[in-house]
Amino acid sequence: MPIPLTPGEQDAYASGRAAPAHLDFLGAMSFRTIAAASRLGIFAALADGPADAAQVAQRAQTDPHGTELLLSSLVAFGHLSAAGAPPAYALTEVARRHLLPGPASYALVVEFWMDNLQHLWANREETVRTGRPRGDFYAWLEEYPA
Repeated sequence: MPIPLTPGEQDAYASGRAAPAHLDFLGAMSFRTIAAASRLGIFAALADGPADAAQVAQRAQTDPHGTELLLSSLVAFGHLSAAGAPPAYALTEVARRHLLPGPASYALVVEFWMDNLQHLWANREETVRTGRPRGDFYAWLEEYPA
């Protein structure tokens, strides 16, 4: 999901006053946040409707404080909404459509690329320095058929 920018932020990036790599950094953080939420069952914990952080933590069997921080990040990145005090978190329509567990879930794609990045893209500097890739993508696929 694109990082939501204010008009002032859009202008700063378009004019070159803001470093464009910052958006890449935020995109990477958003991707990793989605992967963590998917693996922890956070989206599934919200499938039946809005819940506060304590309820989500109980359903996902996670730490309440850590869950609250993750939920806040998911709101900031546009994957969840929050209303009230304490906030009740809910799936956005896009998250409901694509991130709930199931055989056609985009969450499977997120998990695939998260695993791939951890195994094959780690330490890119060494690959460039030596000219030897960290691993073979097709061999990795055979090791991780899921």
